Order: sequence, then C-alpha cells, then structure tokens
Amino acid sequence: MPLRSGFNLRGATAFLARILLRNLFTLSHGLSKPQAGGFALISRYQQANYFTGLNNFSIKTSIIPLQLFSMFSFFSRQQPQQPQPEPAKEAATMTSTERPPIQHVDEASFKDVSSRVAYLKAFLKFTDEDGAALNAAKPIIAPAVPAVLDIIYTNLISFDVTAKAFVPRQPEQDQNDAEATSVEDLTLTHPNILHRKDFLKLYLVKLVSNTDWSDNSKFWDYLDKVGLMHTGEPGFKHRAKRPQLRVELMHCSALLGFVEDIVLNAVMGAQDVDLPTKTKIIRAFNKLLWIQNDLFLKHYAPEPWSEQKEEVAAN
Repeated sequence: MPLRSGFNLRGATAFLARILLRNLFTLSHGLSKPQAGGFALISRYQQANYFTGLNNFSIKTSIIPLQLFSMFSFFSRQQPQQPQPEPAKEAATMTSTERPPIQHVDEASFKDVSSRVAYLKAFLKFTDEDGAALNAAKPIIAPAVPAVLDIIYTNLISFDVTAKAFVPRQPEQDQNDAEATSVEDLTLTHPNILHRKDFLKLYLVKLVSNTDWSDNSKFWDYLDKVGLMHTGEPGFKHRAKRPQLRVELMHCSALLGFVEDIVLNAVMGAQDVDLPTKTKIIRAFNKLLWIQNDLFLKHYAPEPWSEQKEEVAAN
C-alpha cells in the first residue's frame, strides 16, 4: 500500500481495524489450515484485544493474518530508504601515469638454459605455487596416461607428416618385431608405436612428478633436451646411436597444444577436485607447456641477438 503525503496513523489504524472485523467470522470458527498469503496458526490465543474501543473476542484457536502485523510495523517504522553506497572497488596497484621498475635482461644469456628459464618464469609468473599445482595434478593425470597416450598417438598417425617419424625401427627394439614400410602400417599396437609410447609416458609423468622448480633444476635441462632431440641431434646420450629424429617445429608446437587440450579436459572432468584447484592446475600447465614450447623453439629458430653479440665479440 503506497504512502500518500499527509499520512494519518490514526486513520490507518481504523482502516485496518475494519479489515480485521471483516475477517472475524472466519477467525471465530477456528480454521485449522493456513490460508493463501502467509496466514499463521496460533494456538490458544486468549482474550485478544485488537484495538482499544473494540469488543473483546475470545478465540481459542485462530489464524492471525501476518500481513496485518507487518502493515502495523510498516506504518510505525517505515522511513524513506537511503541509497546504499556501492562497495569500494579495489584500488589499482599503480596509476596510469606510473610504471613498474624496469628489469634488465641480458639477451646473450638466453643461450644458457637456467638464465633462459629464469626469464621465462619471471615473465609468465611461474612460481613454486604453480609447481605445487602440477604435483596436485598427478592423481588426476597418472591414471589417465594410458588413455591419453592412445588419444595422442591416434592423432599423430592420422597425418602422414607426423606419422613418418615413427616408421623407422629403433635399435633397442626387438629385431624380430614387425617392420613398418610406410605410415599405413602403423597402428596403436604396432611395435614402433608401443616403443614410442614408453618415452611419452615417462615425459607426462615427469611433468607432474618434478619437485625442484628452481632455475638450475635438472628438470629444465630435461625439457631442453626433449626439444633438441627432435631437431635431428641426439639430445640424450641414449640416442647417440639411434637413427636421426627430425620433426619440424610446427608439428611439435601443435602436439603441445593438443596435449594441453587433453590435460584441460581431464582436469575439468575430475569429480573430486574443487574449481579453484582445477583453475590452479590448468594455469600451471599452460605456463609449463609454453616454457617447453620455447625450449623447442630455441633449437629451431636462429636468435639474432646471440649472433650479434658473437659478431661484436669477434670484432
């Protein structure tokens, strides 16, 4: 009921009394069920005096309209509502005229894995907290590895440009294994693919098992060698006598993107992990795989700043 200017409390009280009187017939019969509109049952309500000057009514069991009491409260207490101030917004860390301190980075140092990783971690904001998030992903990723490997290799042997790298048999394989003469011979159960699966399995488990995330960690050297071994260079000692493995950079980068999509899907589908933890895991994986992507790139693409430094030193 909207308030009008010149509101008279006594007149409103009389008006409400008339409304109550119209309901007394119903009330005096002691209804036992709530009526529509929020009526409440009150037991053994004795000698209820509703307003001064009205007759007294003896009601043993009555339903008192809650709206009436609410209206009395409204008329006696209602005050114009003041607009509430909006919550203060979090202050920005700096104004538009300010700038962060500049960090000097020696580009020539990027030839060193630890220096390169230090810069990448700083730029991507990769911290020990991200490392902990990756470790938290192990219970999710490890059980899914067999299925993940099948998904990855199904995709790899679906394109001749990626499948051709798996045609040659590796020296450590059983010489009695069936040979592949073309990409059409490759299946998920072919000995060549089963052999390659073992390496990728170790790689995936290593991503979520590492505990040393410092700049000088051997883990980064491992990721660097993973990049190098795809250029045709051995990379690892155990590959020194193996056939040359050359996979072009675009395929390596595409594979990392494909792996990230699989990991994201696995993490988001985990039933017993809350959303904040899932978010931390996904963000950490994203940063880590971009570091791995750079450690591929450094072995494929020339880095002019390093060449320029060497030329200056030679002169």
